[in-house]
Formats: sequence, C-alpha cells, structure tokens
Amino acid sequence: MPDPIAVCIEDLGATGADDRFMRCVAVRGGSPGLALDASGRVAWMQGSPTACELWVSADERLILWRTPHGPVVTVHREGRYVEAPPEKPVVLLDQDEVRLGGRRIRIHIHGVARAVHAPAPLVSRPIGRMATIAAAAFTLAGTAGCKTDADRATADAAIEVREAPPSVAVPEPDASAPEVPDAAPDAGADAVADAADSGKDGATKPSIEVRTHPPKPAGR
Repeated sequence: MPDPIAVCIEDLGATGADDRFMRCVAVRGGSPGLALDASGRVAWMQGSPTACELWVSADERLILWRTPHGPVVTVHREGRYVEAPPEKPVVLLDQDEVRLGGRRIRIHIHGVARAVHAPAPLVSRPIGRMATIAAAAFTLAGTAGCKTDADRATADAAIEVREAPPSVAVPEPDASAPEVPDAAPDAGADAVADAADSGKDGATKPSIEVRTHPPKPAGR
C-alpha cells in the first residue's frame, strides 16, 4: 500500500500570508481524501462532487484525477501544459502549477507524510510572545522545501497523462501466465505532442507521455 504524501498547496493569487499556503496530505487512490472544488479551493473528505482529486498511485506518485463532470483543469510545467482529461490520471511533479476556476495553484511535494491530517493554513495569527515563537517555528518547518520564484529550478520532464491509474494493490505475478510486453506508444499522438511542444528556436521539448496501466482500483 502506498504511503501518504505531504504537500503544500500554494495559492499564487493570495493577498495575505495566511491564505497563501495550505499544508495537506494526499492519500492512496480509491479513498476519500484531498481534492479541489470548482473554484480551486482545497476540499477534504468531500461527499459532494469536486473538480479534481489529488491522491497517491500504487507507484507512489502524486496524481491529479479530474472527476467525470468536473470543470476544465490544466496542469502547467515550464512553458508546457495539458488539459487534464476526465478520469485519466495526470502525474504531478514538485512545482507544477494547476489552473482551475480562475485560480493558479502551485503544488509543493514534501515526500512521505508522518501522519494523515486535514488541510490547515501554514500561517496562523497567534496571540502573545510564546505563541508568536511557536508559530514562527511551525512556519519554518512547514515551508521547508517550498521553493520560491527566485530559487525554482527548471523542470524538463514531460507532463505524463496515464490511460488508467495503477492498481491500488500491486498484484503478485502469475508464474504460469506468459509475459506480455508493454504496449507501444501511439506514434501519431507523440507526433502531435512533439509539434505542439516545439520552441521558437526550433528545439523540440519532451512529448507529453501517455501510458497504459493496469485496471483502475475498485470504486473508480
């Protein structure tokens, strides 16, 4: 079973420090957990429909999964972007930007979470000197690894869109069954993606990778 992943969700349009960062935890696919609503706000254990979910795949990647009737969601990475198809997982990397409902959101990935908890603002308004010291320590710990525009490194990886999420539980191999090679990528789709990713100077950026994976987990 994949471990939960600690993330910070940064609202790039926030006007105040208290509204900019949300400390969150993404849990495995198939379980109620972290999501974004139609306005781009963070939701947790939501019973009503949401725009997209953020969860962990069996191969321990952070996934954006657009719900069947959710609004348009785009994922941006260093000049490239992809519109998330409904019910097809998009693999997120640290510093990816998600645009939804007029909101720009940056995803900071911090690795395995120590515990699962509801989303919480990174900065609070404490009262008193000791509370101020505690809040400062909490802020420094929570933002560790969150890059700013000044020190953000360029990510060259293509935006990966998967045909279906991996199984939640990795099945044991069947020794009696013959090995089946992975399906070859769709050359036509790659050619379209390569053409769209060509820069002004003629250099071709990596294509947006589409993969075929094992069946979706039960309940999806």
